[in-house]
Amino acid sequence: LYQRLPANVNLITICMDGDASAGLAQSILKKSGTTFPVLLNSDSLKACFTGNVSGVPTTVYVDCKGNIVGYPQVGAPTVGDDESVAERYMEQIQDCLAQVG
Repeated sequence: LYQRLPANVNLITICMDGDASAGLAQSILKKSGTTFPVLLNSDSLKACFTGNVSGVPTTVYVDCKGNIVGYPQVGAPTVGDDESVAERYMEQIQDCLAQVG
């Protein structure tokens, strides 16, 4: 999915349990070849964002000014193989881009 994103779109993830064992989280990310930004959960993230997350994964689309676009997606947007899930995320991304112009 990350490789397919339009030039004006980025993907940033938050490792929800990364604060419990940062070294292990970073090791797993390195071994998996992750190339997109991953934040480790922290007290400040919990206070302003992740403390309100009711399920994982939760996807939130944010515009360049920090405004949430649409509604948070709790859970995967579809059932199926990785390709099907990635395709549905791309559809949601295109919908959000259309909303922000």
